Amino acid sequence: MKKLWAILSLCLFMVLFSSTVHAHVTNEKTLFDDIEFSKAKEQIVYLAGIGVIGYEEGTPLYKPLEKLDKGTLAFYAGKFKRLTSEAGKEEIQQAALQHGLVDSLKGEATYADVNKAFFDGKAPMDNPQGTLTKEEFAIYLGRFLKEPVNGKTLLEMAGLEPGPSGKVEKVNVEEQEGNKSYQLQIGGKVYVLAHHPKVMYVPVDPSQWEGKTIRESWVFANGGEHEESHAGHEEHGEIPRESLQIIVFDSGQFTSEAVASQPTSAQTRNGQDTTFGQNATASAVQGGSFPFIPVIGGLVLLTIIVWLFVRRKMHK
Repeated sequence: MKKLWAILSLCLFMVLFSSTVHAHVTNEKTLFDDIEFSKAKEQIVYLAGIGVIGYEEGTPLYKPLEKLDKGTLAFYAGKFKRLTSEAGKEEIQQAALQHGLVDSLKGEATYADVNKAFFDGKAPMDNPQGTLTKEEFAIYLGRFLKEPVNGKTLLEMAGLEPGPSGKVEKVNVEEQEGNKSYQLQIGGKVYVLAHHPKVMYVPVDPSQWEGKTIRESWVFANGGEHEESHAGHEEHGEIPRESLQIIVFDSGQFTSEAVASQPTSAQTRNGQDTTFGQNATASAVQGGSFPFIPVIGGLVLLTIIVWLFVRRKMHK
């Protein structure tokens, strides 16, 4: 009997854990639950893509109208500048404080505080002593995604350079040892999709992007060095040069419902970019939702084996 249950357990384990994992793609609908109507929506997606904005305390909310405090500013700036390899929020905040990015972890942040934390006080600002909401923070920083300060934009500081635009001619899927990776052919050239890309105006399932038009994109410039460091993906090793990290498609190619939809294997929000960019659980590739079909198959298999076992006992 013990031998039988050991065999059953092994069969169930193989069935339950045979589901495929995927690159974890997020868009403006799945990144946070409360930014859809924010005027800083696009900037928030960009800033998440370069490892500035991430989840706090496990909540899927950005809280755009909430005042930005110095503790949150320290967390954002500290992880963006990779001041420590520690994943915890408190460790990153303390590192930011020790490096002088902020003067305190308490109190509301001002534009001058943001300027000091990210640009050593050298970025232009209209109201230095004015406090700001997290939405206004995203709008202010968003200005410098493409406008240089001290000769560099935020995108360049994050290790990104302009990627391809135009029609996605083909989407290739490669599967190896249960992991799926995606390659996009654009303008006759093939680009690899990064581990945690941020996209806009399309569903998170890359297989639906074929034939759709990209307005602009950004790729890692140094063989994935910055995705690894900014997003806490050390376990993946180096990723190929020109891997797509931020992709903005032309709007209107999908309905709002389609953009919010999940693929059949339902990539979840758990496991977003962590240490440097997203909250707490680093995972390069994200598993699907609960594997209902494998579980049902396993239960059917278990029922058949138990029935055969009972029938055999009855005939003895």
